[in-house]
Amino acid sequence: MYQEVVKYNPFVDYILDVPNPDKWECIKKQLSKNIKIVNLQVGHRIENVPGTALENDVRRYMNVCNMYSFDNSILSSFSQYSAIPSLKMTPKFYLRDDVNENLPHSYIVFHCCSNENRKNWKQNKWNILAEKIFEQKKYVVEVGVKSVINSNSKYYINKTNLRDLHKIANVIKNSTLFLGVDSSFSHFANAFEKQAVLIFWSYGLFKIYNPYSGAYRNQNFVTFVYPIDVHEFYKSSKGVQVCDVFKAIMGRLQRISVLLC
Repeated sequence: MYQEVVKYNPFVDYILDVPNPDKWECIKKQLSKNIKIVNLQVGHRIENVPGTALENDVRRYMNVCNMYSFDNSILSSFSQYSAIPSLKMTPKFYLRDDVNENLPHSYIVFHCCSNENRKNWKQNKWNILAEKIFEQKKYVVEVGVKSVINSNSKYYINKTNLRDLHKIANVIKNSTLFLGVDSSFSHFANAFEKQAVLIFWSYGLFKIYNPYSGAYRNQNFVTFVYPIDVHEFYKSSKGVQVCDVFKAIMGRLQRISVLLC
């Protein structure tokens, strides 16, 4: 699936799909000693093979429990896993040409579901928020694996049927604003430097974290909305209030209108 994301990168010559850790170990033994391996494996991460936990021989002290301790961003952490200088730039997404979708000139992208349930906001709050956006006569385009918004509004466009990552990326690229949680599509939005509102809370041992590099390290591009109640902070994003997210969205839209003047 993620081959589609990287195979259009002009700096990538060849992609080899490795189905499991055992296969990778076999491939490594066959490689020439002149080939430098840059290991981006996160230590202590359990793979979908019973009892298999891959390690990183270069940075054994870095693992899933402390990865956001090293300057926070995923790019910075993974570059340090591979023993190269800590990278901090905005990521790039090399988009295919044949990915246009017939959408309104201006719309807000909703991405409501991460692949980890603990990162997700309550469904009823998403729907209340969507209705408030529709009242402003703003279009909402929902992307993702499944639909969360339940609405017959003419301002709602369901694109959760899209599975082509480049088409989804293009929907995000052409949007006015991205609204979502900590997910791969929020990283797409960061790559395109889209104005964004992100619903966040604590993750594992980290009360406040920012997995993004580049644009989303800058308040000019993104607003993070956290639970107000400190007791909710460590539980989930469910403590985030609709009014706070809506206020953040309207603030971002106002900023965009000023930038366009």
